[in-house]
Amino acid sequence: MNRLQDALHSITDPSAVATSSQILDNLSGHAYKTLAITRQLDSLPWRRLFTETCLLRSLADIASLNANSESIAESAVARLDQALIIAGAPGDGRYDLIIELISKIQSDFLPSTPYQLSVCDDTSFSKAAQNPSLVTSSLAISRLSTPPSLSAFKHNLFKTPFIISDFAADWPAMSEHPWRSFEYLRFVAGRGRIVPVEVGRDYRTEDWSQQLMKWEDFLDSLESQNNQPHSVLYLAQHDLFKQFPALENDIVKPDYVFTAPAAPKDYPDYNPPGNAAQLVMNAWLGPAGTISPAHTVCTCLPMTGLIRKVIVRGYSRIRSSTFIVSRRQMASFLLIQICTSSSSSSRTQDSLASTT
Repeated sequence: MNRLQDALHSITDPSAVATSSQILDNLSGHAYKTLAITRQLDSLPWRRLFTETCLLRSLADIASLNANSESIAESAVARLDQALIIAGAPGDGRYDLIIELISKIQSDFLPSTPYQLSVCDDTSFSKAAQNPSLVTSSLAISRLSTPPSLSAFKHNLFKTPFIISDFAADWPAMSEHPWRSFEYLRFVAGRGRIVPVEVGRDYRTEDWSQQLMKWEDFLDSLESQNNQPHSVLYLAQHDLFKQFPALENDIVKPDYVFTAPAAPKDYPDYNPPGNAAQLVMNAWLGPAGTISPAHTVCTCLPMTGLIRKVIVRGYSRIRSSTFIVSRRQMASFLLIQICTSSSSSSRTQDSLASTT
């Protein structure tokens, strides 16, 4: 704590910024290494330390920025993203501060061209692509012509997989803010952002790994259509909406997610996620050919999750989902999960802390 306070006091002294930065880097590295080996229940102090050092280190960088310091500005943004991805930005007001600071750095030092919807951004639908048959399903999955009422969902359908076609057709993500547009996805995040990705088609193979990489580079890899089996990049089970909050305005949370039944008797200690909406929202984004072997997802309320596969190009197998909107076409896919279980939210933080 004393070293952190010393670094804080030195940030405003131009002659001591280098020393302060070194102290913060050392503290951040120590917190990161400790997160890789500590138990999750004991990780909060180290997550707090990692977040504080990332914030202060980026503030130290900002103090030295000028019009020709784009590389330093990008490093500061990436460091703040690490606080979000690896530590979750715990602490009173820390998340909001990080999001605002990233926006400020981008606005002042990393401007980007505003996105404009063009005729090249296809927002039309192909019925054949929208309604793939789920040939890998062991049992038939009902396809509903109209969305069920909340009462029907809660009393009759919440334990049963079903499909509603075109449910997301009116989302901004499907029209004026098209997520199928790589240009829009670049613009909404801004420059300098990083994301956690899996490298390799299948996590069961020896050459599979994880890394943090630039969001722009990740989108470039999807857009190029030139991925080889050993270099497939896959963003999996990541809270993309927390990192890029503007994207949340592009979707509509179905009312079904707020009808969650009581916790099962065999999960008496279940607690919903600690955010205001008590929801977990994750995204998967990757190229065609990405493999996620059949597996069991351990959740406290396994049948209240809403899995929706929107703006999808490619194919994936989905099990134990209550709600699916799907499309199969072309070369990449985006999958969104919204659920009331808190069990999946820390996967990215845990795995990156132990492998990066």
